[in-house]
Amino acid sequence: MTISQATPPRQAVAAADICAVIVTYAPDLDLLARVVAAVRDQVGHVVVFDNGSPAADVAARLHTLAGEGVSVIASPVNVGLGAALNRACEQARRIGVGHVMLMDQDSVLEAGMVQTLATALAALQQQGPVAAVGPQFRDSRSGDLAPFIRLGFPINHKLYGGPGQYVPCDFLITSGSLIPLASLDSVGPMDE
Repeated sequence: MTISQATPPRQAVAAADICAVIVTYAPDLDLLARVVAAVRDQVGHVVVFDNGSPAADVAARLHTLAGEGVSVIASPVNVGLGAALNRACEQARRIGVGHVMLMDQDSVLEAGMVQTLATALAALQQQGPVAAVGPQFRDSRSGDLAPFIRLGFPINHKLYGGPGQYVPCDFLITSGSLIPLASLDSVGPMDE
């Protein structure tokens, strides 16, 4: 009798192997402090990249966020979003993590969100390569859920998922995307 063993399920990415990357420009510093606090305990490190905020005191005040597990990089000029994300991802590599969680300066995560995405990433990687995973987001003003998009011809397809459902899509919003750095090695950095 032959006994076959299934491939053991891939474990979710450990929080210590994820760096949250937050690109800012003229941020509301009180809100940004909430953003950092909400993600800090869910990841191994946080990199805040200020993209040339015009107010001279912003960079100085941003450095008050720096500390255990939080780095702040203040660019003297606005280098654009793609370049800012690339510089922050380079810092994540130097820190030694394998994954980045891209965030906006006003995205306050719910508790457990990063772990939910890490678990989804591991499950999907059992089926093949995965460039990124991301959440479905709700517009805070209207309360509407935004769809995931699959490119099509002659029209694109809007797909809505339910709780715990995985929806294959062709692109994600930046904020909330969990990306293995190996994916960036394969496809290249963000378009600058």
